Amino acid sequence: MRSGPPPARSASRPSRSTRPRVAAANARHRAAIAAPSRGAFIGVLDTSARLFQRASRDLVPKSDVELLIKRLERTLLKLALRDGEFPASPSHPARRVVNLIEQYNFAANDEGRLTDAQLRSNLDGLVTRICEQADTDSGVFDVVQHSLERDLEALRRERRVRIDRISEALESRDR
Repeated sequence: MRSGPPPARSASRPSRSTRPRVAAANARHRAAIAAPSRGAFIGVLDTSARLFQRASRDLVPKSDVELLIKRLERTLLKLALRDGEFPASPSHPARRVVNLIEQYNFAANDEGRLTDAQLRSNLDGLVTRICEQADTDSGVFDVVQHSLERDLEALRRERRVRIDRISEALESRDR
């Protein structure tokens, strides 16, 4: 029989009995570092909810534009949980997409319907693209943002021309 203290173990190698406990502690530590706190999740969700409320505040209830934004909500909430910058930053591409879609409301009639079938189809296709690709391609928001900006600018130009024609017609009538 051996007397005295047990032989010293290497400090870099835990014993067989402590390995599972050390591995479990390491896993908990890594999970705690990787997972944002519950408060951070709640903050992101609150900011997202305010964004959606603001976006639909000035829209006719159940309008085409409001329905497009509602279709995006689930995708945008998932994005907000992955990328906490999204809901708070006005310059984030996803946030800009929401703001741009909201601006299409000027092309709707009094009931909130987009009367231009091609415009409605294009917006529907862009929203579908975001919903299908956002989980795998974060660049989809940049692509859709550029498309929305281009189309919106064309609509604004067309509207200015119509307003100018109406103004000219009224001026000539008043002479």
